[in-house]
Order: sequence, then C-alpha cells, then structure tokens
Amino acid sequence: MNRDALESQIAQKLPYYALIERIRIHDFHRFGLVPPDPNFKQNLFLGPTKLTAQKGAAAVNLTAQGPEVSTTGSSQVKFQRPLLVQNGDFFDDDSAKYVKLEDVLKTFLTKARDVIAEFEKLVA
Repeated sequence: MNRDALESQIAQKLPYYALIERIRIHDFHRFGLVPPDPNFKQNLFLGPTKLTAQKGAAAVNLTAQGPEVSTTGSSQVKFQRPLLVQNGDFFDDDSAKYVKLEDVLKTFLTKARDVIAEFEKLVA
C-alpha cells in the first residue's frame, strides 16, 4: 500500500482529518494562526486561490455555508488547501459547517486511538 492509499483510508476513519491538515499547513508553513478571541470578530479566507477570468468573471463569496464559487464564460477558480475561519471557528468541508477547534481536536483524538490500533495490526 502506498502513502496516498494509506492516507485515504485513515482520512475516512478520522473525523476532521483534512481540516486538521489545512489548519496545520496554514499555521506552520504560511501565516500562523492566532488562538480565537471571543471579543474579536473576523472572517479569514486563507490559502492560495487562483481566479482566472476568461471571457467572463470568477468570484468567491464567503457564506455561512462556506465558500461559494461563481464563474461565467470559461473562467475558473482553483483552491489550494483553503481554510475559512469565522470568529475563531473553522469551516469543515465534510460537514459543511463551522466548528470550534476544541471540538475538532476532541473528536479527532477520541477516534485516533482506535484507528491507530487498527493500522498497527496491518504493520505487525
């Protein structure tokens, strides 16, 4: 089994796997994320996003349901590890809702033990 196949299997079993990867990439490799402050209201949309307008328009709107893309003509919008943060909550693509970091970590760590044990059996 190659790394991509293994990661795909793990991602299916661990809630918020893709979201945690995006948070980690942005926190470590890009700008650094500040812990949420309940008194500070903000919307952040992080990650390289390429808007290419060809005989039309390309736009991204940030909504309560996550990013919405609209294009006309041959225009395109390409995301690379997008991360949407609204008032300290992170948008999870899989559930299509905003979640608190504490909830992401609690859910992930609760499931991680079982997933690790399952994959340890494969290696043994």
